[in-house]
Amino acid sequence: MRHFGAVALLLSHAAASTTVAPTAAPTAEPTLDLDATTAQIDAEAVWKNWLVPASVSHCDDLRDMYDEYQCCDNKDLTAHYIFFKRPDGLCPLGWRSFDFGGETKCAKMHETAVWTKQEALDACVTEGGTLIEPRTLSKNAAIVGLIGDLESPWHFWWAGITQSASSTAPSEGWSFDSDGAAMSASEISWFPGQPTSYTGSSDDGPEDCALYFSKLAHVPHLGIKLYDFHCDPASAVVCATPYYGGCWGGAGYEQAAIEGPAPDSCIKLLPTKAYSVAAAKVACGESNGWLVFPESRMGASKLSKWVYGKDPTVKTIFLNIVQDSDATNSTTGWRLPNGQLFPASDIPWNRPSDPEPTEDLADFIRMHVAAETFSDSPPGGGGLFQDITVRTAHSNTTRHHCRTRPCAEACSACL
Repeated sequence: MRHFGAVALLLSHAAASTTVAPTAAPTAEPTLDLDATTAQIDAEAVWKNWLVPASVSHCDDLRDMYDEYQCCDNKDLTAHYIFFKRPDGLCPLGWRSFDFGGETKCAKMHETAVWTKQEALDACVTEGGTLIEPRTLSKNAAIVGLIGDLESPWHFWWAGITQSASSTAPSEGWSFDSDGAAMSASEISWFPGQPTSYTGSSDDGPEDCALYFSKLAHVPHLGIKLYDFHCDPASAVVCATPYYGGCWGGAGYEQAAIEGPAPDSCIKLLPTKAYSVAAAKVACGESNGWLVFPESRMGASKLSKWVYGKDPTVKTIFLNIVQDSDATNSTTGWRLPNGQLFPASDIPWNRPSDPEPTEDLADFIRMHVAAETFSDSPPGGGGLFQDITVRTAHSNTTRHHCRTRPCAEACSACL
């Protein structure tokens, strides 16, 4: 999958959202928390149809809407009111109740988007809940409906499932985070082309976590489905400077033969990874260089081999290759910083999973490094391309509020 970060949906026994909250005892009548904070109300305002389609200026109007309430002794209210509508009073304010495959649960969309799966898990624990887990097809359908009811700009949602690092098949070895129970492969509703398969890798690749993807919920054959994803999606950064018989860009650059048999580049592997293409470019600028880019299939493989030789633990690096905004096909329009197009027939895609079938999302490149063998002409594992969403390249990595910024990270849904 090609996106960095997601939002956590928390899950609880009382109400529906993105985090899981503690079990709340059902009550016969709606409850009203007069001390509720603006943040709690804001947490529920992400759900569709949360406003009562009326305002009142008289106590009788209020009684007509909610006859359970004895609102006042006199009949006149001093102001007009807009009412916040909840499906019931089974969950604490800020959580929403929903039918979770035959169980009543409380859910909440965590207000902070995060880059890593561990951050999402920690966010749910802080709320007293757990990440959403599709334990059955009916529960998966409930999660899909839950996400579909959110009025949110976010499109990626962490799921509470993890794949064993030793698994050798993309769809095997998945388990639930809350108790480690095995997940049946037949009950995972993957997005087309998922889970990602890594050609030539000694295992099934580095994407051992999963996200729900909701951008194409309106497309009947796609809907809201799962992507496999890096648990920590940071990628290594390789910078380059010109080669003029030697390397003059600064400390740490070394000559390398990338596009031919003789040295033609000066490159440097930075010690710190980045969470976005934009951040990687900034880091290279601070190192007196630019983000690296190969110009051919052979160059990609040789660059991959060089990175692997420097640090065998590196699994992916960002590349300075961007797809033209007017491209209509996911395999064409990939342009280098020098203005040249990377020949479409020469792009070493990590097939069958790449490129993405939906052209409007994935406009940047991440290159697969970790593999058993390398050759100048893949397949062989090294130098394979993975297209990634534009949100991966978002430069704003400091603000994390799910409802106020573009989704450069993933949201957490807790129960």
